[in-house]
Amino acid sequence: MKMLSTLQLTGGAPETYSLGTCSPATFTQPREHTVPSKNDREDRQVVGFVGLGLDNKDGHRRLTRSDHFFLLGGSAETHERMQDTAIRFDETLRRRGKALKDTPVEEVIAIFHQAKE
Repeated sequence: MKMLSTLQLTGGAPETYSLGTCSPATFTQPREHTVPSKNDREDRQVVGFVGLGLDNKDGHRRLTRSDHFFLLGGSAETHERMQDTAIRFDETLRRRGKALKDTPVEEVIAIFHQAKE
């Protein structure tokens, strides 16, 4: 079996996702950065949301940005629903007088679910 020396996931940026001449053993070595444990949860922070609509069939490109949301794609109906959720979320956070980065993750999740309804 022939091993490829380079793996590219994109055509336009050869260095971006290239494994170069790394051997597979490189990826099994311990790393100095690890995934946070459950004990690190008090440091969690929500910095924003990305909404992606996949049901667009009319070819129209829809993009909406707000303080906390980046909404992309979707049919007119789906995109409008994402926009409504973003507006209600932002209004609720503003009424509570809180910044997103200072709001506990559990509260952010609750506000988001409330805004979706």
